[in-house]
Amino acid sequence: MKEDILKQSKKEIIKRSFYLVFAVVILSVTIIVLINSGDIWNKLDIRSDKSRGYVFFLGIAIGCMIYNIRIIINKKKLISDLYEEKYKMAFDELDDSSTVSYYNAGIYLTKHYLLYIVAKQYCILPYEDIVWIYLDRRIPIKKIIFRKKFIFREELKVGNYVRIHTNFGKIYEIGGETLADDNYAYKTICNRCYQVNPHIEFDYSDGNKAEYKAMREKIKQIKKAGNDPRNVFRPSDIEHTPL
Repeated sequence: MKEDILKQSKKEIIKRSFYLVFAVVILSVTIIVLINSGDIWNKLDIRSDKSRGYVFFLGIAIGCMIYNIRIIINKKKLISDLYEEKYKMAFDELDDSSTVSYYNAGIYLTKHYLLYIVAKQYCILPYEDIVWIYLDRRIPIKKIIFRKKFIFREELKVGNYVRIHTNFGKIYEIGGETLADDNYAYKTICNRCYQVNPHIEFDYSDGNKAEYKAMREKIKQIKKAGNDPRNVFRPSDIEHTPL
């Protein structure tokens, strides 16, 4: 599985590089047309119907460039970290027979880690650094479906986002549409986390929200003092992974 992730990351870099070049070409052509037409600022006046076209192409090109650059940087960092000593244990466990994976959602549950690997981001979380997990179905996803004769139909879908709160103050959202209506996946994630770290709180409640808010205030103070909050909040009765 580790090799599959490596191959997929390299393919993603190649694909995103192509998209990046395409975006640069669109941006360059649009700028050249604007320069050759003279009076650039009037051409970019969005009150004019003709100008909206220039602004649209500039916006699409710049947005596409930024989006694909972020993905390329993320994937290159992932490939680099695959060979880092401090992440070796996490990535080696991917090939263990006990690992549970939701490949389409980018979620991997190993013996000691929860890994989330998608195009725009990835994270490696030891179970002992997780303090609270709940399922968030409040975020809608608009899915555009292409039909024949250039007709588009829009569907509104709900994504199952698993919100993971850590003992170093960071909150991760994993999943999305790929986990929609899949409560079994959420329960599997919870069960694996609980097996390793029975101190984790599960599901949403006002009490859990208040407790984590208070913990984050303590985390800020610990960080301000130059210390690692994980050394304070990691449970002492379970096996620890390298920080």
